[in-house]
Amino acid sequence: MEFDSILDAINYRVRCPLCSHLLDTSIDNPIINNNLIFYLDNKPDKVLININTQITKIDSEQKYFGGQSYFYFLKECRDCTCYWFGIQIVIDIMNSICYVVKIILGTEYFLIDDENKNLHDIHNKHSINETHRYIQYKDGKKSSLQKLPLIKFNNAKDFLDKIDKISIFS
Repeated sequence: MEFDSILDAINYRVRCPLCSHLLDTSIDNPIINNNLIFYLDNKPDKVLININTQITKIDSEQKYFGGQSYFYFLKECRDCTCYWFGIQIVIDIMNSICYVVKIILGTEYFLIDDENKNLHDIHNKHSINETHRYIQYKDGKKSSLQKLPLIKFNNAKDFLDKIDKISIFS
């Protein structure tokens, strides 16, 4: 899934789909004064992207002369700690001037207990249109990786039911 703006990406999910608490932006990439901050290879050099205007600038003493840089940030639930998603932002840098090239949804992570107290570790990998699942059984055993077509999340029970139905035929 590709987004038109960083604000759209940040607002992809505002609340945790599992517990309804507000999601937070990862500490590594804070939003300060409406700027999403990413650090370049040489800290303290950083890229600031205004989430409203997408105006991008490099805060650095040195010059950067070209190429693309890939940045990744997470929105996560710090309450239940069972859901997070990642956004990838591609920046083109020419003569220390930056342009946002692409903003895409990477992976959504879900940790869901079923009615039998088994833990389902599910990754919706939007870039490759697949859902991956491992199950940690209550007896301590772990399933092998199941790769399935991408399954849309509505609610935890329906999500697990859809995965179970599709995995029977995979």
